[in-house]
Amino acid sequence: MKNVTTGSGRRAKTATSRLAALAGALLIGFGVMATNVGVAQAAPPTITQAAPTSDTTVTDVSSAWSAQLAVDGATGSPHFLETGGDTGSLQVTDGGVLSTTGTLTPSTYSVSGTVTDDGSGTGTWTFDLTVTDVPPPPPPADLTQGAPTSGSTTTAGSSTFTATLSMSGSTPPVSYSVTASDSPDLTVDSSGNLATTAALAAGSYTINGSATDAVNATGTWSYTLTVTAVTITQDSPTTGSTSTTNSSTFTDQLATANGVGAVTYTEDNSAHSTDVVVSSTGALSTAGNLPVGDYTVTGTTTDSLGNTGTWTYTLTVTAVTITQTAPTTGSTSTSSSSTFIDQLSTSGNIGAVTFTEDS
Repeated sequence: MKNVTTGSGRRAKTATSRLAALAGALLIGFGVMATNVGVAQAAPPTITQAAPTSDTTVTDVSSAWSAQLAVDGATGSPHFLETGGDTGSLQVTDGGVLSTTGTLTPSTYSVSGTVTDDGSGTGTWTFDLTVTDVPPPPPPADLTQGAPTSGSTTTAGSSTFTATLSMSGSTPPVSYSVTASDSPDLTVDSSGNLATTAALAAGSYTINGSATDAVNATGTWSYTLTVTAVTITQDSPTTGSTSTTNSSTFTDQLATANGVGAVTYTEDNSAHSTDVVVSSTGALSTAGNLPVGDYTVTGTTTDSLGNTGTWTYTLTVTAVTITQTAPTTGSTSTSSSSTFIDQLSTSGNIGAVTFTEDS
């Protein structure tokens, strides 16, 4: 018996085959898509730059400047490549050491590049270097005055007083100048040597000024000299003697110690101030013939600087013996004796002599 395939049967078989082929193609497509999706999910890691990203330096040391770049997220060792910016001024090694190509002028220098690692990571980096002029040196510190800042002397020693000023924190040599002085006789030279050029009266004298050292540090100074008065003391002579016969021409000269300049004498009023007279220069004299006795006079002294003192002087006047001179004898006759006269005379006497006859 023969198998007979009708027309409708053939059409059914063909449709079934086509459906099977389409299903296979769809399965193959889904497999390719699944494979492609898996590849897209495996993107390479990103490397990020860490500090530092900038720095500053000055021109004088810019040729020796360097810095180390750093990153996060790298697998193994990072490898740096410079791709843009001021590549003629800044350069980077594979290991990320950034350095200058020489001395740089004041400006801001920027460079950039890429970084990769030992795996498949990639990233970018940038760096800014600011170069400035050499900063000016700081202003020198102010100088402060050291010891001495004051001194003292007497009027008698004031003409030869000296001292040496000092400034702490200074760089020698130090130059001194005067801005004000209470006396033209109190001076300071450029080396800080203080001195008097003449005697000073009792009092306080201040001199001020400024100082500059070798690095132009400056400061001010002040010095006060205290001058104390001295007592004028009397020197010899303090006594004298004469006789009554020579008393009218007696003279002497008073003297003092410790006085500065000319000394002026003043005599006190006393019982003998009219008999023994002292002038303003200390010249002592008598006012005439003086009887036997002691004549004490006193007074004060003052010098050119106002120092004062006192003086005293005692003049002793001694008696002299009146000597009889001729005639010491005479003669007459008995007839003339009732009218005989003569005149006794003496020497060494002062003024009129009174004769007394012994009984």
